[in-house]
Amino acid sequence: MKSNSINPVVRAAAVAAVAAMGLVGSLACGTARGGDVSVGIGIRIGEPAPPPRPVVVRETTVVSYDTYVVGYRKNLYDADWRLRTAQVDEVEAQGALDAAKAHVGEVAVALDETEARAADLRRQLDGAGADVAELRVRARALEVRLKNAREDWDAAKVLRDPRGIADAERRFHENEAQLAGTVEALHRAEDAAAARGRLAEAEAELARVRADLDGANDAVFAARDRLAAAHERVCVALHDRDEALWLLYRDDIIVGRVRPEAVGFSINLAVFGGRFPRDPEVLHAHFVHDVGYWRERPVEIQTRVVAVDHVTEITRIREVQRTREVGAIARVEGFEASFTIEKRKAVAERVVVERQRYEVDRVERTRAAAEHRRPQVDPKEAAEAKATLIKAKADADAKKLAARGEYEKDHAEAKSIKAQGLAEARATKEQGHADAKATEAKAQADARATKEQAHADARSTEVKAKADARSQTAQAGADARATREQAHADARSTEVKAKADARSTREQGHADARATEVKAKSDARDSRTAPPRDPRAAKDNKNGKGRTDQASTDGR
Repeated sequence: MKSNSINPVVRAAAVAAVAAMGLVGSLACGTARGGDVSVGIGIRIGEPAPPPRPVVVRETTVVSYDTYVVGYRKNLYDADWRLRTAQVDEVEAQGALDAAKAHVGEVAVALDETEARAADLRRQLDGAGADVAELRVRARALEVRLKNAREDWDAAKVLRDPRGIADAERRFHENEAQLAGTVEALHRAEDAAAARGRLAEAEAELARVRADLDGANDAVFAARDRLAAAHERVCVALHDRDEALWLLYRDDIIVGRVRPEAVGFSINLAVFGGRFPRDPEVLHAHFVHDVGYWRERPVEIQTRVVAVDHVTEITRIREVQRTREVGAIARVEGFEASFTIEKRKAVAERVVVERQRYEVDRVERTRAAAEHRRPQVDPKEAAEAKATLIKAKADADAKKLAARGEYEKDHAEAKSIKAQGLAEARATKEQGHADAKATEAKAQADARATKEQAHADARSTEVKAKADARSQTAQAGADARATREQAHADARSTEVKAKADARSTREQGHADARATEVKAKSDARDSRTAPPRDPRAAKDNKNGKGRTDQASTDGR
């Protein structure tokens, strides 16, 4: 982006050079008048030196402002400054309106209290015309009847007469109620004069409070008028700032040197069929909205403000404002730093409602002025003001109670901590004593247990030794018995085996004898039928050798 600004140093140097050239020319072109030669450059011998030239102090100007804030930038500077100050005025007007509404609530509550007191006094005066003497006589008569009914009641109780008790109780309560009403009427009659005086004071105060309420309502109307004017200034200044931005960047946006978003404008290409329009009037109508548009959309004003606050040109202009608007810049920047955009949007949302009420109230006041009467105020206004006041008082009381509760809580916590510390100290001390006692008791118990365990171990060892001895004795006896039984069993087994062997030997002998006899007979038969044998064989047979072999063969 091109800038028309000139470097302040270069400009100051050029101005100084031009001034020096002018001074030299004036000195060199002196003229002679009346024989006196006044030459700018010359030496006058014997004459005193001329007095020095007076130094002329000229008023300095803000070079940066004069060189930068010119043309369309001057319009942008003025519009931005008016917008910033108008936003501060709008918020302050909203605060003044809230204060005026709170005052209306206070006066409305006071009016309700005064009206209630006057109504109560009027009720007291309604029955105050009766004769005081007559009421006093009636009261004394009722006191007598009440006393008699009480005596009859007590007598009936003594006589245990249920019907008499019920009748006396009924008469007692009826006379008591009548006496109370008579005494109240008597008091009203006696206080009639004083009540009339208090009623006159209440009615005078009522008139004064109503006048205060009218004044409070006038203050609310004035605050709404101030708020509406401030909001109107905001809308106008916002329109003027957008207009100045458009005029400053119009050519650059059209030829495409600057994107609209870079200078705070946004364009929806879908509206134009996806193509960026080049018609200045079309772009102007799309970027710059009229004052009525912003008047009907106060919340969108803050969105627009945020979108433009970060534009480079706006930040440079605000640097100039910081050096030029010295008296008011602290107020504006303090507001912008403390009052966030969310809070500003909340104020903007209320502006619509307050402006509608302002228009209705303005029409009513114009009509009332034409009819020479007091303007009528919507009862909802007073009701809302009273509700707001009551809520504020309730919140304040709640905060006080909460603060008192926090103080009491802290105090109680401190006492509790102290008491807890003392209790812990006592508990620690008692725990130490208890631990010492427990340690001593445990040591004694361990000693007793060790002693008893030693005795038990000794007894157990003795019992085990005796049991082992008995077991060994029993085992030895059992082994001896087993040995004896085994010996008897072996002897019986040996005897039985010997007998069996003897029987077997006998039987074998008998069998061998029978076999020998049978073989002998067989051999005898064979010898008779067989050829003669070898004499040596016959001799062996004769000696019995052959018989033995035959017996062995038969045995096998």
